[in-house]
Amino acid sequence: MIYALYFIHVIVCIFLILVVLLQQGKGADLSVFGGGTTQTAFGARGDTTLLHKLTVASFVIFILTTLAIGLPKLYEPSVADADGGSFVFRARLSETLAWTVTVTDGGGAQVAAGGGESVLVEWTWDAAKAPAGRYRYTIAAAGARAATGTILIGDAPAPPEPPQPPPPPARPSGIPRRIPRWAWDLRRWQLTPKAQRGPRPESAPRRLPSWYWLWFSWQQALDRWKEQYG
Repeated sequence: MIYALYFIHVIVCIFLILVVLLQQGKGADLSVFGGGTTQTAFGARGDTTLLHKLTVASFVIFILTTLAIGLPKLYEPSVADADGGSFVFRARLSETLAWTVTVTDGGGAQVAAGGGESVLVEWTWDAAKAPAGRYRYTIAAAGARAATGTILIGDAPAPPEPPQPPPPPARPSGIPRRIPRWAWDLRRWQLTPKAQRGPRPESAPRRLPSWYWLWFSWQQALDRWKEQYG
């Protein structure tokens, strides 16, 4: 991240330098906000060109990146196993700052903390008596972006597997493999509230075959299964 910031800052600086060199006229005023002459570093006054807009945007980016680069920074955070079940936390700061290292358990409760004031961060946590589990650490310094990570001690309990849904209802025997269209139309009509029903489908026979209600119940069970598990 910091290297990307440096890259953007250099590109913007080069662009601003080229803009200044491109200005014409011996009396060109290099003032960002304009001076008493007819030309400025952003182009002729009153003439808003694309170059003018790009230069203003570049100037704003230049100010922001300059401020960001000047902020304290934390580099190369790391944690390493040590003998006896200890962990050593290390990092490097851009300047001498007060720093802290905190360790919390899976519930967010603090279990260990340390601190100091120096350019190099180095603190050892004696985790020999810490119960097995997953712990989260934070390396922080005044004004710098904190570094976080996870430590695994022992065999952390595996998360419970989600329950497997039961299989869908089996197709009953006696139902034809190809359901005629009238059966679907009739079922849809029967499931429609009576106040909203139209006439009974004409294609449906008055005397329904024996498999129809068996198929109807199976479709109802399938719909309930899809609503719950599907």
